[in-house]
Amino acid sequence: MSVKLLLNPAAEAKPCVHPDTGITFLIRAVSPEKYNEIRNKSLRKDRTLDIGKWGANFAVEAIEDWGDEIGDANGPVDCDEANRRTFGKNQAINIMPWVIDQASGLDQFRVDEEAAAKNA
Repeated sequence: MSVKLLLNPAAEAKPCVHPDTGITFLIRAVSPEKYNEIRNKSLRKDRTLDIGKWGANFAVEAIEDWGDEIGDANGPVDCDEANRRTFGKNQAINIMPWVIDQASGLDQFRVDEEAAAKNA
């Protein structure tokens, strides 16, 4: 079976299940240009990467929604910009590398077989 790739990343966010937690995130594709923009916004004055800031900035751009498993002591929280920023900062080392892989990885360019079959 051959793989079909889109020229540009998928326009719509894709549901992705984090393998260690089972939480589903709706993740938007991030282009190389946007990736560099996020990285540059996350640099300290000495041009080193601030990992927490990088995670926060990337979460705002890449995460469109998440499951009810993301919450605080009062229960699930909305996937608004402030909560995405906090989540990205707090999970910069644990979950955000996976989110970044999903947002910029090959799967964002793959044509879904089901969609391809419908259009054939």
